[in-house]
Amino acid sequence: MNDEGARFEFRAFARDLGITEARMRERSPEVRIKESAEVYLLSASLERHNLKVRGDALDIKELLAEQDGLEQWTPTLKESFPLDRELLKERVAPLLELDTSLFSREQYSAEALVEELIRPQPGLVPAVVFKTRFGFLIDECACEIADVRVNGAYIRTACVESTDPDAVQRLVRELHLDPWPNTSYLLALQQITGLVPVALPF
Repeated sequence: MNDEGARFEFRAFARDLGITEARMRERSPEVRIKESAEVYLLSASLERHNLKVRGDALDIKELLAEQDGLEQWTPTLKESFPLDRELLKERVAPLLELDTSLFSREQYSAEALVEELIRPQPGLVPAVVFKTRFGFLIDECACEIADVRVNGAYIRTACVESTDPDAVQRLVRELHLDPWPNTSYLLALQQITGLVPVALPF
């Protein structure tokens, strides 16, 4: 596996990011604004792989390590649609525990993948996500504030990432992001869709 693209990440989700957003905007002008529509492919058993359809491609990231409260994720697949059946059987089916007897096509569009292989399977959920992302560059770390809609539900997220874990840790403290738990997109979407239970408040 090539770890060249692996980055250490700290991400938080909240309705209001308060002082974190204010400090991030004080430290850097926006370097990019992006909007995207994505579909995350979820199951309750997923812990180390993040699968999503974005644009005309399927992206997969793998959680390589957890270190001092950070998560290190790396891209492992980016393939454009249509996708060959054998690639889906080899790279996607084991992660989502897909029933490969349902693979009736030689190739799959994004719509066919979701409607024919994901939705019919118990325990699998396609989360439709729309993001408006505001990117910043602070102390050589990529930072982000994003407005996110998950199946119509609204949430916000803030993130700091870099190949340097010490730089991430330092900036997380300076931006006052550390009071929140580090929560990946995978876990947040599993909780929002009810696949993974949220801790009870009592």
